[in-house]
Amino acid sequence: MSKEIQVKIKNEKAMLFTPYNMDFVKRIKQFSDARWDTRKKCWTINKENLDAARTVMKIGRASCRE
Repeated sequence: MSKEIQVKIKNEKAMLFTPYNMDFVKRIKQFSDARWDTRKKCWTINKENLDAARTVMKIGRASCRE
């Protein structure tokens, strides 16, 4: 299983593929448009929220290393 974070853009949506991290899940759920896609196993958000989500992903990734 890859520990790499990937972001894909499609139809004004950003798909966030991340390894599981409880802190990241708590933070991404604070986005009103965040949805978990069970089929693709990724979080989706509106593309315009991507910069904010990247900040959340960096915080979550740092907590994985502690």
